[in-house]
Amino acid sequence: MIGRWGARWTAIGLLGVAGILTSGSDAFGGTYKWIDRDGNIRYTDRPPQPDDLAPPSPSAPTSGGPAASSPALQEFMELSGLHQQLEWMAVNTRSQLQAQLGALEAEERASVDRVAAVAFGADRLQSLVRESLSARVDDAKIAQAAGWFRTAAGRKITAAEIAAAMPQAQEDIAKFARGRTTNPIDPKRLERLQRLEEVAGSSEFSFDLLVAVAEGMRRGAEPFLPVERRRAMGNSDREIASARPKAVEELRATTLVGLEFAYRDISDADLDAYLAFLSSPGGRSLTAEVHQALLHAVRRSTQDAIVAIAQVIPPHRWGETRPREAPAPKPARL
Repeated sequence: MIGRWGARWTAIGLLGVAGILTSGSDAFGGTYKWIDRDGNIRYTDRPPQPDDLAPPSPSAPTSGGPAASSPALQEFMELSGLHQQLEWMAVNTRSQLQAQLGALEAEERASVDRVAAVAFGADRLQSLVRESLSARVDDAKIAQAAGWFRTAAGRKITAAEIAAAMPQAQEDIAKFARGRTTNPIDPKRLERLQRLEEVAGSSEFSFDLLVAVAEGMRRGAEPFLPVERRRAMGNSDREIASARPKAVEELRATTLVGLEFAYRDISDADLDAYLAFLSSPGGRSLTAEVHQALLHAVRRSTQDAIVAIAQVIPPHRWGETRPREAPAPKPARL
């Protein structure tokens, strides 16, 4: 329902994020426009340092504050495995964000880990998703979906999805995929999985999720980019749109292998029940709302993480490589 299978976080590099964050000094050459701590607009030929910048503006509160989560929503997030997915999503994305920073000293790495864990933590993601769904979906729809996930088929499918999404299962999935070259899937079973993937929109959502991470990184890095670099971002958007069809097809192939592995012990009858639920008007509507809530949460948390990391590691050092120390010469033999 929520597109667990297609997302491969290493594909973030395909979206050109590395070009923004890991190009070393070249990425930060030019004229910089930024706001200092006194609220003045500054233009400099060097990137601003964290202590020079105005603190990030707090998010504008919604009227009446964030909506409280209903018991039905809490139950739905637990039964559908959404809570578990957000925990893994937080860990995986933090790992990718940290990898973009290049070589760091142990103390610096520890500092980055701390700030990233707060800005892009599971609790933060879950809070943003709950807030979004509470504002957009009524309790009746949530309760109806939770009711399906309470069924025997719903519980079996959620358990299978969670087990297949665990890090230790990735090697088993790769081995499973290799075995398919000599033991192909039954065509009718494959057709059923293809319909399930299509109705759930898993591959499309996976691509959108990667784009959301890229957008969050760009928004967070924007104050530290030169003016001309910001103007060039429009070209990146066009490149992403152009790459979308091929990227989605590649994700679809990976997604189907993941679905096949995850549901290998799920009966056709249970998959048909799941397909009927997802195909219903309520199932389609809720799936779309969950996808939008996840994209919002990932985009916002990634942006916050980048801003927080900038307070620890000056942006002009992002992606910096450091020469390895040459080994000490061996003493000459007499």
